[in-house]
Amino acid sequence: MVDRALGLDQTCYETQCPDITSRLTADAQTVQAGTAEKVGLFLQSCSYFVKAFILGFVFNARLTGALFAAVISSMTLVVVVGTSTLNKYDKAAAKSNTIANSIAKGAMKAVQVAQAFDAFDALTDSHHNNLILAMRYDAKEGVTGALMLGTNAVAFWQGSKMINSGSSSSAGTVYAIVFLILDASFVIGAAGPFVQSFANVASARQRIFDLIDYPNIPINVYSEEGISYDSETLDTGGSITFKDVGFYYPTRPLDTGLDSVNFEIRTGTSVGIVGVFGSGKSTITSLLFRIYDLSRGSVRVNGHTIPEYNLASLREKMALVDQDPAVFSGTIYYNIRYGYKASDASQFIELLPDGLDTWLGELSGTRLSGGQKQRLCLARALVGDPPLLILDETTNALNTISEAAILSSLAIARSSSKRTTVVAHRLASVRAADNIIVMAQRLNSSHKSQQVESLKFSSIEKLSTPSDEFSDYENKSIQDSPKEGGSELSRSFGTFAIIRRCFALTKSEILFALFAFVACAATGGLVIGAFIVFGNLVSLVNGPVSSSRVDFFCLMFFVVAIVAPLGYTTSRSCFGIVSETSIMRTQDLSFRTILRQDMKWFLKPAYVDASAFVTEACGAIRTISALGIERETSSKFKVAVNKHQKQTSRNTALSNILLALTLAITYFIYSLAYWWGAKPEKEGYYSSRQFLIVLPAKLYSKLYSAQAAGQLFSLAPDIRRAKGAASRVFNKKLTIDLTNNLNPATSSPDRISNDISPIPSGAIEKIGSWKTSTISLIERFYHLTSGAILLDGIDVREVPVSQHRARLSLVSQDPDLFSGSVAFNVGLGARPGHIATMKEITAACKAVGIHDFINGLPDGYETQCGINGSQLSGEQKQRGAIARAYIRDPEILLLDEATSALDSYSEAQIQEAIKTVSRKRTTIMTAHRLTSVQNAECILVSSVAK
Repeated sequence: MVDRALGLDQTCYETQCPDITSRLTADAQTVQAGTAEKVGLFLQSCSYFVKAFILGFVFNARLTGALFAAVISSMTLVVVVGTSTLNKYDKAAAKSNTIANSIAKGAMKAVQVAQAFDAFDALTDSHHNNLILAMRYDAKEGVTGALMLGTNAVAFWQGSKMINSGSSSSAGTVYAIVFLILDASFVIGAAGPFVQSFANVASARQRIFDLIDYPNIPINVYSEEGISYDSETLDTGGSITFKDVGFYYPTRPLDTGLDSVNFEIRTGTSVGIVGVFGSGKSTITSLLFRIYDLSRGSVRVNGHTIPEYNLASLREKMALVDQDPAVFSGTIYYNIRYGYKASDASQFIELLPDGLDTWLGELSGTRLSGGQKQRLCLARALVGDPPLLILDETTNALNTISEAAILSSLAIARSSSKRTTVVAHRLASVRAADNIIVMAQRLNSSHKSQQVESLKFSSIEKLSTPSDEFSDYENKSIQDSPKEGGSELSRSFGTFAIIRRCFALTKSEILFALFAFVACAATGGLVIGAFIVFGNLVSLVNGPVSSSRVDFFCLMFFVVAIVAPLGYTTSRSCFGIVSETSIMRTQDLSFRTILRQDMKWFLKPAYVDASAFVTEACGAIRTISALGIERETSSKFKVAVNKHQKQTSRNTALSNILLALTLAITYFIYSLAYWWGAKPEKEGYYSSRQFLIVLPAKLYSKLYSAQAAGQLFSLAPDIRRAKGAASRVFNKKLTIDLTNNLNPATSSPDRISNDISPIPSGAIEKIGSWKTSTISLIERFYHLTSGAILLDGIDVREVPVSQHRARLSLVSQDPDLFSGSVAFNVGLGARPGHIATMKEITAACKAVGIHDFINGLPDGYETQCGINGSQLSGEQKQRGAIARAYIRDPEILLLDEATSALDSYSEAQIQEAIKTVSRKRTTIMTAHRLTSVQNAECILVSSVAK
């Protein structure tokens, strides 16, 4: 499953949106929990059931045949119809859970944005609504399973009545058949709950195999077919040629990505691709790396089209640095291995106490700033000294000095046998290129270096020319790696403490719980009642008796049969409702609680298990594909899975030995009871009627207890997992006190100098060092270690966080969007308590220049953004994030590198909008380049702390 997930192409991830996390966790655990010991117990019960009927046919074919027809027909109907219904409800519940999981996953990744806009209610309500749908389907699933058990009980009664109304040759034969068949029926009935588990397994298995058996895709990284794209072939000349290339994104078939694009990249040359947002620059890099296949035209490398090459060997000789830098959990060394000096990453890595062994955190490198992550990704690309290097907006988050150093390194590294393709918004970033390709309004023109004829691009060039460049040094935002022993996030809760918390979560369903307990008590007493009736009926066969007594006990058997389905249905349905409601409530409360944690909570080191490892990899599938490490990632997953296999095998063997002993002891009790019980009956100490009532009831109670114990052993792994999960969930605290660190990733107290002048209203700030940290402090993501931040003379710590943040709007470095429509994401920026109207959303989008693009989409403002905005380009996401901040009409607008992913023409439009709206508010803008803040009334320059 992991191999297949990593081998899927980008088209599948964008159109199908497979929830890899659910497949690896919930579905895999469902399959494991629904099989294992349960399969053995169920097969054993079925075997006993079949053999009991065989013996019954041997003793009395007529009697057994009548019972067989009644029981088997009823059970078959229930199992077939019930299992089909269970599968339907399970699939519907899984779909709703998948949507809820995607919302939660996006919120965890962009928790700063969620906190900055106080978007807790909107996000949690959307999450909650999908959980409600899943809970309803799961509750219906529980009711269906209960009806299956109840109908089994009715079938057993029908068979028993037919036996008692029939004739037989002797009381012994009747007793043997009745007891044997009823015993077998109760055994198969006790295994009935496994049918629901198997139905869940079938549904989960289907979802897993839908992923594994996904139709063959043309972009297959595991394929061995195709021309080997070795270094000798690549380095001996030739060129890369785009000829009449057209492309449509799979999620937007009506939106033209590229139209009739033609250009050539020769060996030993560098090519710069520039243009406005949405012009198709990143699309070209995706086609070069075969992230997508063409819609028409061809891309040829050394005379062969890209699909003719073996994909793995093709990507092995290329390196891609994407505009969204993806950093994996682990150390810096794990992320880049070599090459960090050429990327200028050594500037901050060498200042870290642990250097290359510095831990980056679990959440996509949360301990690094945007510029640091971008340098690490560039270093990772330079490791293999690739013949073709593709840089997609690689320097947009870097300051001028760092960008110059990197471009200089690339110029030195480039030889006559290497090609470099640089995608950028600004002409200044590609001035050193041998050729420059201008993309404008999806029209393509090729120009020699500095020979740009497009009028629009000339204006971009003019705006790109800095009026006054200044030195800017990137800060290090981390100092200390996590210490050993500090990774424990939760302490173990006792069993009774967990039970108390579970009861607290189910207070509103207390009536359902009480009904369930009463029903369980009633069904437990059915065993005794059934055998009292059973003993009386069998004893009547020994001599003549009035038909009224026979009818009476048959009526009693009917009463027992009526109580059985009612009891089973009530207990299973009520417990199902209580269970699903408590699970839904726990998920909802956990999500709400986690979103409100201080940022230090999210930076705590935690155990990253195998499923989280693969989830992270699939979330950065473009980077995984670019690095060509699908097989390596899959191997790491297998190592993580097999890590505890021996201990798991030992535990499984021990539990099955105990289970076997529990079931085997039943038959020793049978033999002893009949031998010992028959002697006093022969000697006249009690009647045969008493014997037939007491002994079977006692024996079956023992058998029932043994089977119940067997079920308990089969459910033991589920109970352990539930207890562990409850302990971890209930240990989460609502608040965490951050009093010792400005940024929890460091222990240094001297992070930012307190000698910063007050910012006049309407000013824009340019801070070269600790830029993002300053924004985080203003938003109160972290606590100060010293000094104070005053807003209109009032310390911000004296104002409630929600009230303080209501006055602010933030556009962060990473333009994070959530699962949902464009309108939903922009509307999240509205002030707390106010629901943005469509008119307000449209006005905000017009102000930031994205309205025309949105209107051009098939669904307009209802277009789904995908998980983390995956359906939009980096530029479009950034404009959407700016619109989200603008719609609040804040008193203070915080722009943290808000225009870094925009071309100069688009940035000029945004700057005009910022200039207009800043007349009534304070705007604080961090930037690397002076041109981004040249219209500010006040510019602050801060250097790195020594």
